Amino acid sequence: MSLFDELKRRNVIRVAMAYVVAAWLIIQVVETILPAYGMGDAAIRIVVSLLAVAFIPTLVFSWVFEITPEGLKREVDVFREHSITRFTGRKLDRTIMVLLALALGYFAFDKFVLDPVRDEYIVETARLEGRTEAIEESWGEKSIAVMPFTNRSAVEEDEFFVDGVHDDLLTMLSKLGDLKVISRTSVERFRGTALSIPEVASQLGVTTVLEGAVQRAGGQIRINVQLIDAGSDGHLWAETYDRELTAQNIFAIQSDIAQAIAQALKAVLSPEEESRVIAVPTASIAAYEEYLRGNQKMISRTIPDIRGAVEHYRQSIEQDPAYALAYVGLADAYFLLRYYGEMSVAETNPLLENVVNTALELDPDLGQAHTAYASMLVNKGLLDEAVAAYETAIELAPGHARSYHLLAEHWRQQFKEPGRALPLIMRALSLDPLSPVINITVAETLGDLGRHDEALKQADRTIEIAPDYPSAYVVKGDIKAWAFGELDQALRLFNYAIELDPQSAIAQFGIARVFSQLGDEVSAIDHIERSLELGPDFLWGQAAAAEIFQVFGDTKRAIQHAQRVFSINPRRNAALRLLRDWDLGNGRAADALKRYQNSFPEFAGQQEPEVTRENYEAAIDYSYLLYSAGENDRLRQILLPVQGLLPELGRLGPRGKNIADIRVLAMLGKPDEALETLAATVDEGWRWNWRQLLDLPSLDSTRDDPRFVAQVEILEADMANQLESYMTTGKNQHTGKF
Repeated sequence: MSLFDELKRRNVIRVAMAYVVAAWLIIQVVETILPAYGMGDAAIRIVVSLLAVAFIPTLVFSWVFEITPEGLKREVDVFREHSITRFTGRKLDRTIMVLLALALGYFAFDKFVLDPVRDEYIVETARLEGRTEAIEESWGEKSIAVMPFTNRSAVEEDEFFVDGVHDDLLTMLSKLGDLKVISRTSVERFRGTALSIPEVASQLGVTTVLEGAVQRAGGQIRINVQLIDAGSDGHLWAETYDRELTAQNIFAIQSDIAQAIAQALKAVLSPEEESRVIAVPTASIAAYEEYLRGNQKMISRTIPDIRGAVEHYRQSIEQDPAYALAYVGLADAYFLLRYYGEMSVAETNPLLENVVNTALELDPDLGQAHTAYASMLVNKGLLDEAVAAYETAIELAPGHARSYHLLAEHWRQQFKEPGRALPLIMRALSLDPLSPVINITVAETLGDLGRHDEALKQADRTIEIAPDYPSAYVVKGDIKAWAFGELDQALRLFNYAIELDPQSAIAQFGIARVFSQLGDEVSAIDHIERSLELGPDFLWGQAAAAEIFQVFGDTKRAIQHAQRVFSINPRRNAALRLLRDWDLGNGRAADALKRYQNSFPEFAGQQEPEVTRENYEAAIDYSYLLYSAGENDRLRQILLPVQGLLPELGRLGPRGKNIADIRVLAMLGKPDEALETLAATVDEGWRWNWRQLLDLPSLDSTRDDPRFVAQVEILEADMANQLESYMTTGKNQHTGKF
C-alpha cells in the first residue's frame, strides 16, 4: 500500500482538512472578538501561531493513534480486521461538511451583513480623517498665530473694540482653507507674555506670528501689524493703516491684512474665499460696536453675561437689521442659555428658528450661520440634518475650530459614536490647542472610547492649561468614579469644581450621583436638589434626579422628573425605563409597550431592528416587555443583534456598556454565564449606577443566587469603605492640584 493510501486509511488527510477549516473559522472569530476586548494584532498573531504549530502534532497524532470501540489505541496495536477507520472516516466526512457549511455561512454573513456596516464606518471615518490629513498636509509652512492686539487708545474702555477687531480678523482668516489659523482662546493666553516669538510659535505649532496694535481717536483709526517668521524671528511683512473710523474701513483693513498674510505665506485663495474676505458685513459702526460688546460678554460663559450679550446683539440688530453676524451671536447666546438650563426647549426653539433663518437669508455663505443652524436642528431633534449643516459650516470656514468641536460633540453625544468624533475633535485641538473646552472634550471622547488612562492624562493636561476651569475637575471626577471606581476621589474633585464655580449645576448633580451609589441618602438628595435649583431645565440634572429618587424609594418624585425628561427627549432611555417599570407596576404593560414603540419606532413590527450605539440600551429595556409577555422569538430577534454589538463597546464609564451584556444573558436564559460575567465586571471596577442597574427586573432570574448576593455584598463593602474614607479625611484634602 502506498503512503498516500495509508494516509487515507488512517484518516490523516481528513483530519488535516477538518483542522484547516476549523482553524480558519477560529481565526475569523478571534479577529472579530479580540479587538473588542482591547487585544490588538499581537493577540491574533499568537492564536494563528499556536494553530500553525499544533497542525503537525495533530497529523502525527492521527497517524499514530486510532479510535476503537474500546477507546483510543496506538495504531500498531490494532488488528487490521478490527479497525473501524472507515466508520471514523465517515464521521470525519460529516464533520468536514458541517465545518464547511459553517465556514460558508460565516463567509456569507461577513460578506453581506458585516462588510457593508464595516465599510460604511471605515469610509466615513476615512473621509473625516482623510479630510483632516489633507487639510493639514496642504498647510505645510502656512500656519499663523495672530497675537492679541495692543490697545493704544487713550481710553481704556476701547479694549473691547481692539479685541473685537482682533477676533474679526481671526474669523476672516479662518475662512481660508489653505491656511492654519490658531483660534482666539489659545492666542489669548499669550497676552502680555514675556516669551519670545519662537517660544510662542513652538507652543502653538505655527511657523509665523502676527503682532498688531489698534488706536482710535475721534473719527480716526490706526492699525499697525507685522508678520514675523518664527524660525528666524525676522519680519516677513509690516504695514500701518490710517483711515477714517467707519465700519467699511475697518473691514477693508482686515481684508487687506488677510490678503497680505495669504500672499506672504503663499496660501492659495479660491474665488469664493476672496469674495468672502472682501465682504462688508455691516456699514453701521454703531451696529458693529454693539456686536463686539456682545462677543466680549460671551467670553465668560456666565448666565448674567450671556443675558447681557443678548441685549447687545439685539441693539446691534436694531442699528442694522441686515447684520447677519449679530443674528448668529444672538442664536449662540440663546443656545447657551438653553444648554445651561436657563431656558427651556419650548422657549428657545422659536427664538432660535427666527434668528438663524434670518442670518441664513441675509448671508447664505456665512459659516457661523450654518453652525448656529446645526445647533438649532440638534435642539429640534433633527440629528442627521444637523450633521449636514455642520459639514457645510466647515466647508465655508475650514479654519473655524468651533464647528469641528460641535460636530465632534454631535457624533459623541447624540449618536454615541466617539470613533467618528475623535478625528474631528483632534482637528479642533490643532486649531485651538490651549482651549480648555476643546481639551476636556478630547478627554471625554477618549473616555467614551474606553481609553481611560489617556482620558485621565488629558484631563490633567486641561487642568494644567486652565487650573481654574471647573469642568475639567468635573470630567476628571467622572473618570475617577466611573472608570476607576474611586468615588471618594471624585467627590473631592467635584467639591473643588464648586469652589471654583458655586453655580455649577453639573458638579452638584455629579456629587449627588456619587452619594447615591455610596448609599448616603441625605447627601444625595441635598445635592440633587441644589442642582435642580441652579439648573431647573438642565436635562442631565433632571435625568439624574429621576434615578436618584428612584434609588431611595421616592417613586412619586422619580416619576415626575422622568416624565419631564421624557417630554423633552422621548429617547432618553433612563427616564423611559423608569416610566416602563411604573406602568408595569400598575398593570399597564400595553402603555409601556406603546411608549417604547413611539419613542423607538425601529422596534415596532416584526422585522429585525437596526441596533446601534445610540439605541442598544433601549433595545434591552424594550426586550424586557417581550420577556415579561413570554414573546421569546421576538425577544431573541432583538437581543441577538444587541449581543453582536456589545463586544465593540468598552465596559466602564457612563458611556460604557456596564452590565448590558449581563442583562441580555439573563433574559436569554443563561443565568450561569450572566453571574460569571457579573463577578468579572465587579472585579474590573464597574461602579456606574450599580444600585439602579442591579435592581432592574431583567435580572430577577439571578437575584436570589448566592453568587449575585456575593457581588452585591462586595459592592456594599467597597461603598462603605470609600464613604468612610471621604468622611474621615474630609472633602477638601487637596491643595488645588489633583
